[in-house]
Amino acid sequence: MVAKAKLGTGEARGAGINQATAWYLGVGLLLVAIYPLLGNTAQNIAYMAIGLAAIAMTLRAIPGRGGIHGAWFWFGVGLALDLAGDGVDAGYELFVGHAAPLPSAADIFYIAGYPALAYGAYRLLNRLGARVTRATVLDSVIILVAVATVQWLFVIDDTAKRAQGVGTKTIAVAYPAMDVLLLVVAAELVFHPIGKNFGHKLLIASIAMLVIGDEISYVVANESTASNGGIADLFWLVSYVVWGAASIEPQPEAPFVDRRRVPRLTGTRLALLGAGVLSVPLALVVEQATGRSTHAYVAAAGAGAISLLVLVRLRDVVRAIEAQNVRMRELDQLKEGCQFGTVLRTPIGASPATGSGDEGTPKRFSNRLAARRDTEP
Repeated sequence: MVAKAKLGTGEARGAGINQATAWYLGVGLLLVAIYPLLGNTAQNIAYMAIGLAAIAMTLRAIPGRGGIHGAWFWFGVGLALDLAGDGVDAGYELFVGHAAPLPSAADIFYIAGYPALAYGAYRLLNRLGARVTRATVLDSVIILVAVATVQWLFVIDDTAKRAQGVGTKTIAVAYPAMDVLLLVVAAELVFHPIGKNFGHKLLIASIAMLVIGDEISYVVANESTASNGGIADLFWLVSYVVWGAASIEPQPEAPFVDRRRVPRLTGTRLALLGAGVLSVPLALVVEQATGRSTHAYVAAAGAGAISLLVLVRLRDVVRAIEAQNVRMRELDQLKEGCQFGTVLRTPIGASPATGSGDEGTPKRFSNRLAARRDTEP
């Protein structure tokens, strides 16, 4: 059984990798390395075997996940739907002699798998204490707009133009749209402190490999990439392997309590937000440099929306700092008032600290007090 993380401890936060995870990663990545050398039938068998192993490890981990077992159940559902799509595609290649047409039953399974994986990540974040605040929503929307704009510039528009028929266009556009959803979820996992756990790092890496494989398949858009050991296949296979490894690693079940209304602007958060801000201008530069048609209006709309969101985010940060400064001044005034009240309640000649005797009384005041006592009848 997968090692269970102790509640409220840092046991599952260690940076080390356990032996079972290392073995699984090693064997899985070795199979991925030899995959391009296999024949078509052997490739399909190896592909299905690697996917089944990832699903088996994910489902096996559910009983040992305690409070986060629901998240891993949905991960298993998402992987199973994805593999079902692979099975349909492999069936076409083995028995019909070509890849599954677009659209087909494979597309239904593939597209249904994305929301299941995203919902599993949402359940994981929710269980581990992720707070939905104005700041976190703004950060997510900034990433969402940036990713969606770049996807439109490089993938969605070209894919929609190449596709024929309403059904084909809908399916073709749905794939990159689902990748946007997964990338936003991955960004949330990176933002949250649970991303420091090695198992969750593997989870984030797996989502990244899945999306990269999708992007390669969109850009290249030919049968040699979708099958026969293409580059996209390798990324998808690595995603399966890494996801299975993530299910082996012990992970925290206790919520990470963060009571801040405005999350800290950590280096990781700033880097992701900075990438979101720069993504659209860089995309335009790439379009111009590669001779692609420039989507000026879409880019302007995306960049403008991101700029406005960043301004709102900056305003909230400034307001939070100002509110904190006001509270600090109020505390200082309260502290000064308490000290003044202590002095007023202290008898003449007594120390404010002890309340009696002449200890702590200024020397000049003590001399004047003694001279007054001597002159009194």
